[in-house]
Amino acid sequence: MDKINLVLAGFLLIVYPVTNYLPQSWAWENGPIEWLQVFVLAFGAFLSYFYAKAALKKQKFDEVKFYKIIIPMLALMIGRELSWGRVLFVIEMTEKGPRLPSFEEIEYGFVVHPIIGVIIVVWLFYLYRYKTIYFVLNKIKSQNFPFMTTSITFIAGILAIYAERYLHNQLIEELAELLAYIGFVSTISLMRDKTAT
Repeated sequence: MDKINLVLAGFLLIVYPVTNYLPQSWAWENGPIEWLQVFVLAFGAFLSYFYAKAALKKQKFDEVKFYKIIIPMLALMIGRELSWGRVLFVIEMTEKGPRLPSFEEIEYGFVVHPIIGVIIVVWLFYLYRYKTIYFVLNKIKSQNFPFMTTSITFIAGILAIYAERYLHNQLIEELAELLAYIGFVSTISLMRDKTAT
């Protein structure tokens, strides 16, 4: 197990215990954990852009397409974390966190879902056109796919869903989600690193 997987596995193990020492407000909308999630995703998009440029110079066109697909995916994830901009218009602070406006209460609210829908349709079209799945499958066949990193990422994602639906523990949910994002960015980074020769 390499260093990144040791760090991710360690993070996974301390998610539950560390919640006993963090204030609940850290898990709120517009809180520090959410903004850290946004930073990780934005950093992943930044990396993907430069990975695509580097791959283009080396004429690794399948890799270029892979990272071009990843960038809008991360952008959508950032938008989701920021509640599509609603976190910037906090109405009031309550005991359970900030109260955000509904889409009906913000000027651009009526265009949010149509724009998201168009972006997803275009993204799916290019996902099919670029045949990104074959790039991933080739990585798996050549044993260059980061299975351990992906597995930890998947477990973290499941934990986030479980914490939300069954434990009703927002701190565990948000920390697990943060770990899943770090794992996802690590995964796409490792996929590039092994073909950078």
